[in-house]
Amino acid sequence: MYNKVISEKLAEAYEAFSMVRHPLPVSAFMNAAPDSRKAATFFTCMAALSAYSTRLRIKYCYDSYLSGCQLHVFVVGDPSSGKGTLDNIQNMLSSKLLERDMAEREKEQAYENKRKTKSANQRIEEPPVTCVLVLPPSTSKYKICLRASNIYRKYADTLFFYMSTAELGTVLDANRNAFSDLRAITRLAYDLDATYGTDHGGDGFAGIVNINMSALFFGTEHAVDNYFNRAAILDGNLSRAIIVDIPQEIGQDPPMFKPIADTDTATINTVLEKLINNIFDDENDTLKDTVLMDMDFLIPAIDDFQAVAKQEAVSSQSWAMDMLRKRASVSACRVAAICCNLYNISNELLPAAEIFSEKEIKDFATDIYTYTAYHTLNTSLQRYGNLADSLKEMSKQRQQRERAPIFVILPKVFTKAELEAEMEKQGIKSAARVYIYKWINAGRIRTIGPDKYEKAPFSNPKQQELCIE
Repeated sequence: MYNKVISEKLAEAYEAFSMVRHPLPVSAFMNAAPDSRKAATFFTCMAALSAYSTRLRIKYCYDSYLSGCQLHVFVVGDPSSGKGTLDNIQNMLSSKLLERDMAEREKEQAYENKRKTKSANQRIEEPPVTCVLVLPPSTSKYKICLRASNIYRKYADTLFFYMSTAELGTVLDANRNAFSDLRAITRLAYDLDATYGTDHGGDGFAGIVNINMSALFFGTEHAVDNYFNRAAILDGNLSRAIIVDIPQEIGQDPPMFKPIADTDTATINTVLEKLINNIFDDENDTLKDTVLMDMDFLIPAIDDFQAVAKQEAVSSQSWAMDMLRKRASVSACRVAAICCNLYNISNELLPAAEIFSEKEIKDFATDIYTYTAYHTLNTSLQRYGNLADSLKEMSKQRQQRERAPIFVILPKVFTKAELEAEMEKQGIKSAARVYIYKWINAGRIRTIGPDKYEKAPFSNPKQQELCIE
Protein backbone atom coordinates (compact mmCIF):
# COMPACT_ATOMS: atom_id res chain seq x y z
CA MET A 1 0.00 0.00 0.00
CA TYR A 2 2.97 2.37 0.54
CA ASN A 3 2.81 4.86 -1.08
CA LYS A 4 1.86 6.07 -4.54
CA VAL A 5 2.69 9.74 -3.99
CA ILE A 6 6.09 8.97 -2.41
CA SER A 7 6.90 6.51 -5.22
CA GLU A 8 6.02 9.09 -7.85
CA LYS A 9 8.15 11.73 -6.12
CA LEU A 10 11.02 9.24 -5.96
CA ALA A 11 10.78 8.65 -9.72
CA GLU A 12 10.95 12.41 -10.33
CA ALA A 13 13.88 12.76 -7.93
CA TYR A 14 15.79 9.90 -9.56
CA GLU A 15 15.42 11.51 -12.97
CA ALA A 16 17.12 14.65 -11.65
CA PHE A 17 19.69 12.57 -9.75
CA SER A 18 20.63 10.67 -12.92
CA MET A 19 21.73 13.98 -14.47
CA VAL A 20 24.01 14.90 -11.55
CA ARG A 21 27.72 15.29 -12.19
CA HIS A 22 29.20 13.39 -9.28
CA PRO A 23 32.32 14.47 -7.39
CA LEU A 24 35.56 12.52 -7.22
CA PRO A 25 35.96 9.67 -6.42
CA VAL A 26 32.25 8.76 -6.65
CA SER A 27 32.13 9.61 -10.35
CA ALA A 28 34.59 6.82 -11.22
CA PHE A 29 32.37 4.15 -9.68
CA MET A 30 29.10 5.64 -10.96
CA ASN A 31 30.46 5.73 -14.50
CA ALA A 32 31.49 2.09 -14.21
CA ALA A 33 28.15 0.87 -12.79
CA PRO A 34 25.31 -0.43 -14.98
CA ASP A 35 21.99 1.42 -14.67
CA SER A 36 20.45 -1.26 -12.44
CA ARG A 37 23.28 -0.89 -9.91
CA LYS A 38 23.82 2.88 -9.85
CA ALA A 39 21.69 3.47 -6.73
CA ALA A 40 23.44 0.67 -4.81
CA THR A 41 26.84 1.92 -6.03
CA PHE A 42 26.13 5.48 -4.91
CA PHE A 43 25.02 4.54 -1.40
CA THR A 44 27.90 2.07 -1.05
CA CYS A 45 30.27 4.94 -1.78
CA MET A 46 28.46 7.23 0.65
CA ALA A 47 28.66 4.75 3.53
CA ALA A 48 32.38 4.14 3.06
CA LEU A 49 33.21 7.82 2.52
CA SER A 50 31.15 8.87 5.53
CA ALA A 51 33.81 7.20 7.68
CA TYR A 52 36.29 9.78 6.34
CA SER A 53 33.88 12.61 7.22
CA THR A 54 34.52 12.23 10.93
CA ARG A 55 35.65 15.89 11.29
CA LEU A 56 32.71 17.22 9.27
CA ARG A 57 29.79 18.86 11.09
CA ILE A 58 26.44 20.15 9.85
CA LYS A 59 23.57 22.05 11.41
CA TYR A 60 20.35 20.39 10.28
CA CYS A 61 17.75 23.11 9.96
CA TYR A 62 15.18 21.53 12.32
CA ASP A 63 17.73 20.77 15.07
CA SER A 64 19.26 23.05 17.69
CA TYR A 65 22.53 21.09 17.81
CA LEU A 66 25.32 20.02 15.46
CA SER A 67 25.26 16.69 13.67
CA GLY A 68 27.94 14.42 12.29
CA CYS A 69 27.72 12.72 8.90
CA GLN A 70 27.73 9.06 9.92
CA LEU A 71 25.49 6.77 7.85
CA HIS A 72 24.03 3.27 8.27
CA VAL A 73 23.48 1.63 4.86
CA PHE A 74 21.98 -1.81 4.23
CA VAL A 75 22.33 -3.22 0.71
CA VAL A 76 19.81 -6.01 0.14
CA GLY A 77 20.03 -8.57 -2.65
CA ASP A 78 19.58 -12.23 -3.47
CA PRO A 79 22.62 -14.53 -3.49
CA SER A 80 24.72 -13.92 -6.64
CA SER A 81 23.05 -10.55 -7.25
CA GLY A 82 26.31 -8.59 -7.35
CA LYS A 83 26.86 -7.69 -3.69
CA GLY A 84 30.46 -8.86 -4.02
CA THR A 85 31.28 -6.20 -6.60
CA LEU A 86 29.87 -3.52 -4.32
CA ASP A 87 31.88 -4.93 -1.44
CA ASN A 88 35.00 -4.56 -3.58
CA ILE A 89 34.13 -0.88 -4.03
CA GLN A 90 33.88 -0.33 -0.29
CA ASN A 91 37.14 -2.24 0.22
CA MET A 92 38.88 0.13 -2.19
CA LEU A 93 37.38 3.19 -0.51
CA SER A 94 38.14 2.09 3.06
CA SER A 95 41.74 1.08 2.20
CA LYS A 96 43.40 4.16 3.74
CA LEU A 97 41.61 3.62 7.03
CA LEU A 98 42.64 -0.04 6.99
CA GLU A 99 46.28 0.89 6.36
CA ARG A 100 46.35 3.11 9.45
CA ASP A 101 44.56 0.46 11.50
CA MET A 102 47.07 -2.18 10.47
CA ALA A 103 49.93 -0.14 11.92
CA GLU A 104 47.95 0.43 15.14
CA ARG A 105 47.04 -3.25 15.48
CA GLU A 106 50.71 -4.19 14.99
CA LYS A 107 51.54 -2.08 18.07
CA GLU A 108 48.89 -4.00 20.03
CA GLN A 109 50.18 -7.36 18.81
CA ALA A 110 53.79 -6.48 19.65
CA TYR A 111 52.70 -5.59 23.18
CA GLU A 112 50.76 -8.85 23.52
CA ASN A 113 53.76 -10.87 22.35
CA LYS A 114 55.98 -9.10 24.90
CA ARG A 115 53.43 -9.60 27.68
CA LYS A 116 53.08 -13.32 26.98
CA THR A 117 56.83 -13.94 26.97
CA LYS A 118 57.81 -11.88 30.00
CA SER A 119 59.13 -13.66 33.06
CA ALA A 120 57.17 -13.75 36.31
CA ASN A 121 59.20 -10.97 37.95
CA GLN A 122 59.69 -8.83 34.84
CA ARG A 123 57.88 -5.52 34.68
CA ILE A 124 56.27 -4.42 31.43
CA GLU A 125 55.21 -0.98 30.27
CA GLU A 126 51.59 0.08 29.97
CA PRO A 127 49.77 -1.12 26.83
CA PRO A 128 49.90 1.26 23.85
CA VAL A 129 47.06 3.73 23.39
CA THR A 130 45.93 3.02 19.85
CA CYS A 131 43.41 4.44 17.38
CA VAL A 132 41.60 1.66 15.49
CA LEU A 133 38.59 2.78 13.43
CA VAL A 134 37.58 -0.15 11.19
CA LEU A 135 35.82 -2.77 13.30
CA PRO A 136 34.95 -6.34 12.28
CA PRO A 137 31.28 -7.28 12.66
CA SER A 138 32.08 -9.63 15.55
CA THR A 139 33.31 -6.76 17.75
CA SER A 140 31.57 -6.76 21.11
CA LYS A 141 30.07 -3.68 22.71
CA TYR A 142 32.71 -3.92 25.42
CA LYS A 143 35.53 -3.86 22.85
CA ILE A 144 33.95 -0.92 21.00
CA CYS A 145 33.84 1.03 24.27
CA LEU A 146 37.49 0.17 24.91
CA ARG A 147 38.41 1.35 21.38
CA ALA A 148 36.48 4.59 21.90
CA SER A 149 38.17 5.16 25.25
CA ASN A 150 41.61 4.71 23.68
CA ILE A 151 40.83 7.26 20.97
CA TYR A 152 39.77 9.79 23.60
CA ARG A 153 42.88 9.11 25.67
CA LYS A 154 45.04 9.62 22.60
CA TYR A 155 43.36 12.69 21.11
CA ALA A 156 40.93 14.00 23.77
CA ASP A 157 38.28 13.82 21.07
CA THR A 158 35.93 11.45 19.27
CA LEU A 159 36.25 9.78 15.86
CA PHE A 160 33.78 7.69 13.87
CA PHE A 161 34.15 3.94 13.68
CA TYR A 162 33.42 2.10 10.45
CA MET A 163 31.95 -1.39 10.23
CA SER A 164 31.20 -3.39 7.11
CA THR A 165 30.51 -6.98 6.19
CA ALA A 166 29.83 -8.75 2.90
CA GLU A 167 27.20 -10.91 4.63
CA LEU A 168 24.93 -9.46 7.29
CA GLY A 169 24.09 -13.00 8.38
CA THR A 170 27.59 -13.29 9.86
CA VAL A 171 26.86 -10.27 12.08
CA LEU A 172 23.73 -11.94 13.40
CA ASP A 173 25.57 -15.19 14.02
CA ALA A 174 28.34 -13.37 15.87
CA ASN A 175 25.96 -11.25 17.94
CA ARG A 176 23.69 -13.78 19.58
CA ASN A 177 24.92 -13.28 23.13
CA ALA A 178 24.09 -10.22 25.18
CA PHE A 179 27.54 -8.61 25.05
CA SER A 180 27.65 -8.74 21.27
CA ASP A 181 24.20 -7.54 20.30
CA LEU A 182 25.06 -4.40 18.35
CA ARG A 183 21.55 -3.19 17.57
CA ALA A 184 21.51 -0.94 20.63
CA ILE A 185 24.97 0.50 20.06
CA THR A 186 24.45 1.14 16.34
CA ARG A 187 21.20 2.93 17.17
CA LEU A 188 23.11 5.25 19.50
CA ALA A 189 26.07 5.57 17.14
CA TYR A 190 23.94 7.40 14.53
CA ASP A 191 23.75 10.52 16.73
CA LEU A 192 26.76 12.73 17.41
CA ASP A 193 28.23 12.43 20.91
CA ALA A 194 25.90 9.62 21.96
CA THR A 195 27.13 8.14 25.24
CA TYR A 196 27.44 4.49 26.11
CA GLY A 197 29.10 2.68 28.98
CA THR A 198 30.17 -0.65 30.42
CA ASP A 199 31.36 -1.76 33.83
CA HIS A 200 32.38 -5.40 33.59
CA GLY A 201 35.34 -5.33 35.95
CA GLY A 202 38.76 -6.79 35.20
CA ASP A 203 41.66 -4.73 33.89
CA GLY A 204 39.90 -3.50 30.75
CA PHE A 205 37.57 -0.56 30.15
CA ALA A 206 34.90 0.51 32.60
CA GLY A 207 33.10 3.81 32.18
CA ILE A 208 31.17 5.95 29.71
CA VAL A 209 32.34 7.00 26.24
CA ASN A 210 31.02 8.72 23.12
CA ILE A 211 30.17 6.24 20.37
CA ASN A 212 29.76 7.20 16.70
CA MET A 213 29.81 4.75 13.83
CA SER A 214 29.19 4.46 10.11
CA ALA A 215 28.08 1.06 8.87
CA LEU A 216 27.69 -0.70 5.53
CA PHE A 217 26.06 -4.13 5.60
CA PHE A 218 25.33 -6.38 2.61
CA GLY A 219 22.75 -9.10 3.11
CA THR A 220 19.90 -11.17 1.77
CA GLU A 221 16.28 -10.29 2.53
CA HIS A 222 16.23 -13.00 5.19
CA ALA A 223 19.27 -11.55 6.97
CA VAL A 224 17.98 -7.98 6.79
CA ASP A 225 14.55 -9.00 8.09
CA ASN A 226 16.25 -10.77 11.00
CA TYR A 227 18.21 -7.63 11.79
CA PHE A 228 15.15 -5.35 11.66
CA ASN A 229 13.13 -7.24 14.22
CA ARG A 230 10.29 -5.81 16.28
CA ALA A 231 12.60 -3.97 18.67
CA ALA A 232 14.74 -2.56 15.85
CA ILE A 233 11.65 -1.15 14.13
CA LEU A 234 10.00 0.36 17.20
CA ASP A 235 13.19 1.59 18.91
CA GLY A 236 14.61 3.51 15.94
CA ASN A 237 17.15 1.36 14.10
CA LEU A 238 14.95 1.35 11.00
CA SER A 239 14.51 5.13 10.95
CA ARG A 240 18.29 5.58 11.02
CA ALA A 241 18.94 3.18 8.12
CA ILE A 242 19.28 3.71 4.38
CA ILE A 243 18.07 0.49 2.76
CA VAL A 244 19.06 -0.17 -0.86
CA ASP A 245 17.54 -2.98 -2.91
CA ILE A 246 19.50 -4.69 -5.68
CA PRO A 247 16.94 -5.58 -8.38
CA GLN A 248 17.33 -9.06 -9.88
CA GLU A 249 14.82 -10.50 -12.37
CA ILE A 250 14.58 -14.24 -12.97
CA GLY A 251 16.71 -15.15 -15.97
CA GLN A 252 18.46 -11.79 -16.00
CA ASP A 253 22.12 -11.80 -17.02
CA PRO A 254 24.56 -10.68 -14.34
CA PRO A 255 25.06 -6.89 -14.53
CA MET A 256 28.50 -5.96 -15.77
CA PHE A 257 30.57 -3.19 -14.19
CA LYS A 258 33.14 -1.52 -16.38
CA PRO A 259 36.74 -1.86 -15.14
CA ILE A 260 38.19 1.09 -13.24
CA ALA A 261 40.93 2.71 -15.32
CA ASP A 262 44.41 3.12 -13.84
CA THR A 263 44.07 6.89 -14.02
CA ASP A 264 40.82 6.68 -12.05
CA THR A 265 42.47 4.42 -9.47
CA ALA A 266 45.23 6.98 -9.00
CA THR A 267 42.65 9.74 -8.58
CA ILE A 268 40.71 7.66 -6.05
CA ASN A 269 43.85 7.16 -3.97
CA THR A 270 44.68 10.88 -4.16
CA VAL A 271 41.21 11.84 -2.89
CA LEU A 272 41.41 9.28 -0.09
CA GLU A 273 44.78 10.67 0.96
CA LYS A 274 43.29 14.15 1.13
CA LEU A 275 40.35 12.85 3.17
CA ILE A 276 42.57 11.01 5.66
CA ASN A 277 44.79 14.08 5.96
CA ASN A 278 41.71 16.10 6.87
CA ILE A 279 41.33 13.84 9.92
CA PHE A 280 44.85 13.36 11.30
CA ASP A 281 47.67 15.81 11.90
CA ASP A 282 50.40 13.18 12.14
CA GLU A 283 53.18 15.75 12.42
CA ASN A 284 51.79 16.97 15.74
CA ASP A 285 50.08 13.69 16.68
CA THR A 286 46.71 15.43 16.94
CA LEU A 287 43.45 15.65 15.01
CA LYS A 288 42.54 18.32 12.51
CA ASP A 289 39.89 20.81 13.58
CA THR A 290 36.27 20.02 12.86
CA VAL A 291 34.73 21.80 9.87
CA LEU A 292 31.17 23.15 9.89
CA MET A 293 29.60 22.68 6.45
CA ASP A 294 26.93 25.29 5.71
CA MET A 295 23.91 23.40 4.36
CA ASP A 296 21.30 26.14 4.72
CA PHE A 297 20.85 26.23 0.95
CA LEU A 298 19.00 22.89 1.34
CA ILE A 299 16.26 24.39 3.52
CA PRO A 300 13.73 24.91 0.64
CA ALA A 301 14.26 21.29 -0.52
CA ILE A 302 13.99 20.00 3.06
CA ASP A 303 10.76 21.95 3.62
CA ASP A 304 9.30 20.64 0.35
CA PHE A 305 10.12 17.03 1.24
CA GLN A 306 8.73 17.35 4.76
CA ALA A 307 5.54 19.00 3.50
CA VAL A 308 4.85 16.16 1.07
CA ALA A 309 5.75 13.39 3.53
CA LYS A 310 3.83 15.00 6.39
CA GLN A 311 0.72 15.37 4.25
CA GLU A 312 0.93 11.71 3.22
CA ALA A 313 1.42 10.62 6.82
CA VAL A 314 -1.65 12.57 7.93
CA SER A 315 -3.86 11.45 5.04
CA SER A 316 -2.91 7.79 5.48
CA GLN A 317 -2.71 8.04 9.29
CA SER A 318 0.54 6.09 9.04
CA TRP A 319 2.73 6.20 12.13
CA ALA A 320 5.49 4.52 10.10
CA MET A 321 5.61 7.30 7.51
CA ASP A 322 5.53 10.01 10.16
CA MET A 323 8.35 8.33 12.04
CA LEU A 324 10.54 7.52 9.02
CA ARG A 325 10.24 10.85 7.18
CA LYS A 326 12.16 12.80 9.82
CA ARG A 327 15.41 10.86 9.91
CA ALA A 328 15.19 10.09 6.17
CA SER A 329 15.68 13.82 5.73
CA VAL A 330 18.55 13.93 8.26
CA SER A 331 20.37 11.07 6.50
CA ALA A 332 19.81 12.76 3.13
CA CYS A 333 21.27 16.02 4.46
CA ARG A 334 24.34 14.12 5.66
CA VAL A 335 24.77 12.51 2.23
CA ALA A 336 24.53 15.94 0.58
CA ALA A 337 27.14 17.34 3.01
CA ILE A 338 29.56 14.49 2.25
CA CYS A 339 29.15 15.23 -1.45
CA CYS A 340 29.69 18.97 -0.93
CA ASN A 341 32.96 18.19 0.83
CA LEU A 342 33.97 15.93 -2.08
CA TYR A 343 33.06 18.63 -4.61
CA ASN A 344 35.44 21.00 -2.82
CA ILE A 345 38.21 18.41 -2.91
CA SER A 346 37.45 17.67 -6.57
CA ASN A 347 37.99 21.34 -7.40
CA GLU A 348 41.54 21.03 -6.02
CA LEU A 349 42.31 18.20 -8.46
CA LEU A 350 40.31 18.88 -11.63
CA PRO A 351 41.57 20.98 -14.54
CA ALA A 352 40.21 24.52 -14.62
CA ALA A 353 37.68 23.72 -17.37
CA GLU A 354 36.04 20.98 -15.24
CA ILE A 355 35.88 22.74 -11.88
CA PHE A 356 32.46 22.81 -10.24
CA SER A 357 30.96 26.25 -9.76
CA GLU A 358 29.33 27.16 -6.45
CA LYS A 359 25.91 27.09 -8.15
CA GLU A 360 26.57 23.64 -9.63
CA ILE A 361 27.63 22.29 -6.25
CA LYS A 362 24.47 23.56 -4.58
CA ASP A 363 22.21 22.39 -7.43
CA PHE A 364 23.77 18.92 -7.53
CA ALA A 365 23.75 18.62 -3.74
CA THR A 366 20.05 19.60 -3.70
CA ASP A 367 19.22 16.91 -6.27
CA ILE A 368 21.25 14.39 -4.25
CA TYR A 369 19.42 15.38 -1.04
CA THR A 370 15.98 15.09 -2.63
CA TYR A 371 16.70 11.72 -4.21
CA THR A 372 18.23 10.32 -1.02
CA ALA A 373 15.33 11.53 1.15
CA TYR A 374 12.62 10.00 -1.06
CA HIS A 375 14.65 6.84 -1.67
CA THR A 376 15.25 6.29 2.05
CA LEU A 377 11.62 6.90 2.97
CA ASN A 378 10.17 4.87 0.09
CA THR A 379 12.38 1.80 0.53
CA SER A 380 11.80 1.60 4.29
CA LEU A 381 8.04 1.97 3.80
CA GLN A 382 7.87 -0.62 1.06
CA ARG A 383 9.71 -3.16 3.19
CA TYR A 384 8.46 -2.43 6.69
CA GLY A 385 5.70 0.19 6.57
CA ASN A 386 2.75 -2.14 7.13
CA LEU A 387 4.64 -4.12 9.75
CA ALA A 388 5.71 -0.97 11.60
CA ASP A 389 2.14 0.37 11.67
CA SER A 390 0.85 -3.00 12.90
CA LEU A 391 3.46 -3.21 15.65
CA LYS A 392 2.68 0.33 16.77
CA GLU A 393 -1.07 -0.40 16.89
CA MET A 394 -0.46 -3.59 18.87
CA SER A 395 1.74 -1.67 21.29
CA LYS A 396 -0.91 1.04 21.66
CA GLN A 397 -3.65 -1.51 22.32
CA ARG A 398 -1.51 -3.28 24.89
CA GLN A 399 -0.81 -0.01 26.69
CA GLN A 400 -4.51 0.84 26.69
CA ARG A 401 -5.34 -2.57 28.12
CA GLU A 402 -2.72 -2.16 30.81
CA ARG A 403 -4.11 1.25 31.80
CA ALA A 404 -7.79 0.21 31.74
CA PRO A 405 -9.47 -1.12 34.94
CA ILE A 406 -9.80 -4.87 34.89
CA PHE A 407 -13.61 -4.68 35.08
CA VAL A 408 -13.71 -2.56 31.88
CA ILE A 409 -11.47 -4.99 30.01
CA LEU A 410 -13.66 -8.03 30.70
CA PRO A 411 -16.46 -8.79 28.19
CA LYS A 412 -20.12 -8.44 29.17
CA VAL A 413 -20.31 -12.17 29.88
CA PHE A 414 -17.15 -13.67 31.33
CA THR A 415 -15.92 -16.68 33.26
CA LYS A 416 -13.80 -16.95 36.34
CA ALA A 417 -11.01 -18.38 34.16
CA GLU A 418 -11.10 -15.29 31.90
CA LEU A 419 -10.90 -13.03 34.95
CA GLU A 420 -7.91 -15.00 36.28
CA ALA A 421 -6.18 -14.80 32.89
CA GLU A 422 -6.61 -11.00 32.76
CA MET A 423 -5.40 -10.68 36.35
CA GLU A 424 -2.29 -12.67 35.44
CA LYS A 425 -1.59 -10.33 32.47
CA GLN A 426 -1.71 -7.34 34.79
CA GLY A 427 0.31 -9.01 37.52
CA ILE A 428 -2.54 -8.93 40.06
CA LYS A 429 -1.89 -11.45 42.83
CA SER A 430 -5.29 -11.35 44.62
CA ALA A 431 -7.72 -14.25 44.32
CA ALA A 432 -10.39 -13.91 41.59
CA ARG A 433 -13.12 -14.78 44.10
CA VAL A 434 -12.37 -11.51 45.97
CA TYR A 435 -13.25 -9.45 42.87
CA ILE A 436 -16.30 -11.59 42.12
CA TYR A 437 -17.63 -11.23 45.68
CA LYS A 438 -17.22 -7.43 45.65
CA TRP A 439 -18.83 -7.01 42.20
CA ILE A 440 -21.82 -9.21 43.08
CA ASN A 441 -22.48 -7.34 46.33
CA ALA A 442 -22.22 -4.03 44.49
CA GLY A 443 -24.76 -5.19 41.89
CA ARG A 444 -22.23 -4.87 39.05
CA ILE A 445 -22.43 -8.53 38.01
CA ARG A 446 -24.71 -11.54 38.50
CA THR A 447 -24.10 -15.26 38.38
CA ILE A 448 -25.56 -16.93 35.27
CA GLY A 449 -23.89 -20.33 35.57
CA PRO A 450 -21.07 -22.22 37.27
CA ASP A 451 -18.19 -19.72 37.46
CA LYS A 452 -19.92 -17.66 34.74
CA TYR A 453 -21.02 -14.04 35.19
CA GLU A 454 -22.81 -11.19 33.41
CA LYS A 455 -22.20 -7.46 33.82
CA ALA A 456 -25.03 -5.01 34.55
CA PRO A 457 -27.24 -3.88 32.88
CA PHE A 458 -28.48 -7.42 32.58
CA SER A 459 -30.14 -8.90 29.52
CA ASN A 460 -33.14 -9.93 31.67
CA PRO A 461 -33.82 -7.07 34.15
CA LYS A 462 -36.54 -9.08 35.88
CA GLN A 463 -33.87 -11.37 37.23
CA GLN A 464 -32.01 -8.54 38.91
CA GLU A 465 -32.54 -10.31 42.22
CA LEU A 466 -30.14 -13.05 41.04
CA CYS A 467 -27.28 -10.60 41.44
CA ILE A 468 -26.82 -11.51 45.08
CA GLU A 469 -26.93 -15.15 46.02
